[in-house]
Amino acid sequence: MTMASTNPQPPHTTQTLTVLEHTYPGWNISGHQNGMWSATRDVTPTQADAGMHAIIVQPNLLALAAILSQQLEIVQRVR
Repeated sequence: MTMASTNPQPPHTTQTLTVLEHTYPGWNISGHQNGMWSATRDVTPTQADAGMHAIIVQPNLLALAAILSQQLEIVQRVR
């Protein structure tokens, strides 16, 4: 986990982040000072053609989780 902010995160945020990191180990998930959350990973040209994104930015962890779930479906289909 990378947090650009030095403010401690609420327990539910920390727990949600831990779950996401374990559920989506191929993604580097980071929180930013502006409150946004991002996930990055390497994407092959074939994965990109199928709709995978190398960078995802969302306003909160739940929104990020929803997009990562969609991305997982693409990864499983393209392998």
